[in-house]
Amino acid sequence: MTAPMRTCLGCRKKANQEELIRIVVSKNQVVPDFAQTFPGRGAYLHQQSECIKNAIDRRLFTRALRVLVTIDTSHLDALLTTKQY
Repeated sequence: MTAPMRTCLGCRKKANQEELIRIVVSKNQVVPDFAQTFPGRGAYLHQQSECIKNAIDRRLFTRALRVLVTIDTSHLDALLTTKQY
């Protein structure tokens, strides 16, 4: 059985869900969900700084995660680059 396909928010390329990091909103902050167990709507990103930077610079999290408030993404790049598979 193949893993479900998802689209990276930063580069818009399709990839297996296992190759991407799920991102959710928790207390108005964007948080990586490495175990993919947090409740709610999620968005997916490659663990590459250019994908993360594109998503932050283009402010794609608000629309993809369907939140009406401004969310903090300032710590996202550091969190994703420190996590190793």
